[in-house]
Amino acid sequence: MKRVLSLALITAVIAALFPTNFVNAYDMGKVGECQTISARVSYMATVKTDNSLWTWGWNNFGQLGDGTTEDKSTPVKIMDNVAAVSAGDDHTAAIKKDGSLWTWGRNIFGQLGDGTTAWKSTPVKIMDNVAAVSAGDYHTAAIKKDSSLWTWGYNSHGQLGDGTTAWKSTPVKIMDNVAAVSAGDYHTAAIKTDGSLWTWGYNNHGQLGDGTTADKYSPIKIMDNVAAVSAGNCHTAAIKTDGSLWIWGRNIFGQLGDGTMDDKSTPVKIMDNVAAVSAGGSHTAAIKTDGSLWTWGWNNFGQLGDGTMDRDDPYGKSTPIKIMDNVAAVSAGSGHTAAIKKDGSLWTWGYNSHGQLGDGTTENRSTPVKIMDGVRLPGVNVEPTPSTPALSTPAPSPIDNSPYMINSVTPMDGGVEVNVTNISGGGAKIVAASYGSDGVIVDVAQINILLAAGETSNIKLSLNNADHIKAFVWDSFDNMMPLSASAEISL
Repeated sequence: MKRVLSLALITAVIAALFPTNFVNAYDMGKVGECQTISARVSYMATVKTDNSLWTWGWNNFGQLGDGTTEDKSTPVKIMDNVAAVSAGDDHTAAIKKDGSLWTWGRNIFGQLGDGTTAWKSTPVKIMDNVAAVSAGDYHTAAIKKDSSLWTWGYNSHGQLGDGTTAWKSTPVKIMDNVAAVSAGDYHTAAIKTDGSLWTWGYNNHGQLGDGTTADKYSPIKIMDNVAAVSAGNCHTAAIKTDGSLWIWGRNIFGQLGDGTMDDKSTPVKIMDNVAAVSAGGSHTAAIKTDGSLWTWGWNNFGQLGDGTMDRDDPYGKSTPIKIMDNVAAVSAGSGHTAAIKKDGSLWTWGYNSHGQLGDGTTENRSTPVKIMDGVRLPGVNVEPTPSTPALSTPAPSPIDNSPYMINSVTPMDGGVEVNVTNISGGGAKIVAASYGSDGVIVDVAQINILLAAGETSNIKLSLNNADHIKAFVWDSFDNMMPLSASAEISL
């Protein structure tokens, strides 16, 4: 990932200097963000910097998409031009760069969405104009570019959210104005464009967060000011816009991280300064804003990555433990974990019975093992083209009716400061990219901001500086919109 032009933006590890830090959950389908690593039960999928999709691990139902049902212990290339991917229990969903959605694998409950129950070992096209997708155990959820949410597949506990328990083999519209979605085992969570969090489906351990253990067949509102959500097996994790991490649901293995083994049916605050989170089968992983990776919960196969395997211990670790630094993305599977470092290297650890770690063996690993380089950082695709260095303080110039304008870009120790003015109100995404004279990107950072009309603010982003820095404004932080204002400096 470090890096070539057409690189995806880094979506985590933003300095906690502004109250609306950008945060994410990497098994969450979010409009405007590109999910490039996904670990589930016993296989894995990732997208490289050239937009090629690679899968490996268990393949009993063709979930790898290579036309066979043979397990693979090393990555195999499936297709090109992929923007995002999500791995379910034993089915996979991917969005191509043209917005088309493709699925493959097991289809016993119609989770592929193609109107049949026949499993597929190669990708089949389902629909167009898709902005985000999340594959659960036996159901799938997708957000279209108009922000409408669609679900299909198994519906035993109302996880589709359509008010019934009848499974569907084709997409069904659930609601509008959705910015992000995460499909768990048998429950689903979605964030609306106003930041409100909604959940529905199975609730036996309180994983919906509404204070009960009763299933819900339609979406119910849980809380506001949510930036990211991840639905695991029977627990849910959410990051608020202030960077605080909240978790609820099953806790028999300490997967909530609150120091107890007691289930919680309402959100419990775990820690602050969190940039990303992923809820797995019975463990959880989170990235802090300083790039450090923390894990907790069950560790029977070494999935926490701390060098131990608690196979003889019926309980896991109930508080977060630090694993490594410089992490940009993480995905927690059923018994294994995957992380992308800021340099684009992919690391995996934990259960490896079907080669899901991708290291060419079937041996479990209790510490991270490097699998490959060149993995694309999750985020929004951006192509900052090198040009003649501009003045160190560019003149204000709103472009294409952007609600914000960039007044200046100033390098600082460990990052960059962008001075912006809100012209007409509303939110925006500030993006900064550093690159050398050869055009190769060194680092990319982004942050969501929300200023009052007429307000000016200095926005600080952590960035490894190079010869040039270019800052951009995106028209919205909820939708992937064209770059509308920019400024550049030469160091």
